[in-house]
Amino acid sequence: MNDERAPRWQKWLLMPEVRAWEAVALSLNIEPERINTDRYAWMGAAHPFDEGEEFNDRLAVLLANFTNRAFFPTPCVISMQAPYKCGVRLCEFVQFAISHANWHLPAKLIDSNPISKQTAASAEIPLPTEVSHAALDTVASMALGAQACPDKFTLYWLNGKVDEDAVFAAEALAVLERMRGQQPKALHETTTAASAAGALVNAWLVNRDLPSYMRGRAIDDFAALKVEPLNCNLSEASEILEGSIEVYRDDVVKLLERERMTVPSFLQCVAPAEAGQPSAEVAELVTKTRTDETSQQSGSRIHRTRSRRHALGHVIDKAKQDASEPDNYLSVWPELVRLAESTPPPAPLIGYVDGEGVKYRTSGPNPDAEVKAFTKDALRKQMDPNAR
Repeated sequence: MNDERAPRWQKWLLMPEVRAWEAVALSLNIEPERINTDRYAWMGAAHPFDEGEEFNDRLAVLLANFTNRAFFPTPCVISMQAPYKCGVRLCEFVQFAISHANWHLPAKLIDSNPISKQTAASAEIPLPTEVSHAALDTVASMALGAQACPDKFTLYWLNGKVDEDAVFAAEALAVLERMRGQQPKALHETTTAASAAGALVNAWLVNRDLPSYMRGRAIDDFAALKVEPLNCNLSEASEILEGSIEVYRDDVVKLLERERMTVPSFLQCVAPAEAGQPSAEVAELVTKTRTDETSQQSGSRIHRTRSRRHALGHVIDKAKQDASEPDNYLSVWPELVRLAESTPPPAPLIGYVDGEGVKYRTSGPNPDAEVKAFTKDALRKQMDPNAR
């Protein structure tokens, strides 16, 4: 292994949650921030990484299993457009890699977690209830201390964030490649993966796709802006200008969705329902999970299929958001079909067949997974459990 690409364990071992692709990189003793990417990968590709067959296989296995709560009980960030960006608890990933996938892992990754170390030694899977409770307490405490996402921020802050995100840069380069057909100047011959993120943001501003503001007033022509004082050097002028320009988060997110780019984690902010109180979703999750555990410990049998969410749950939620009447299945169904027919459709959707319904895979992006159909009548029953 090249020492230049060795993981910075002093950082990663302190990260309780990582993205799926980062976990796989660490399992192969690769520093995620030094991972190779394919600059020619289009948005329809499974992922933008170029690390060979072993990396691809591990990522495919992880994505096919990460929704299984027996392996990954802690709820983490979900990315429907790019599953490889979904979050996993690092300790749960290590245990899955050892006990289920039987992967060889770096010693530092195994030694970082006592449960994982014990699993590697005994080939057993000890999952004490305390681990699950601790995870739920973490989720609840994070919600209690959650900060409302800022409605707006400076261009300087945005450029700094996107430049730090290697995956965002790879996707931005692919978008600029597509834009070059209509706008030859969108992708300069000197643009690289390292500069693509800032170049895409700049293209949005120059084309007036991303509204920008200075001192509370809208900027009509971003390209014509000049900075004062005029006696500063170019680098200082750029920082002063970027620090004076503000953009709104919602405008940035809309552009990312338009280009079918995944919203980065630093823009995926969820404000609590009330200050000092967890959101309703988190409160419901904690209460429900603990109730289920109590019932199991008292000897009650719980039918798993009743407590398990449908595989299309997140996609249906998106369809409801886009529907004019989110509580009416007749209004939600066309939006669900539209998502299935989009290019590429959000996982696990794979398309729509007239007369059969929305088609999806039962195990995420795994090409060998079973393909099922979800009908309009199934949606009706899904939205109204009492319907017949």
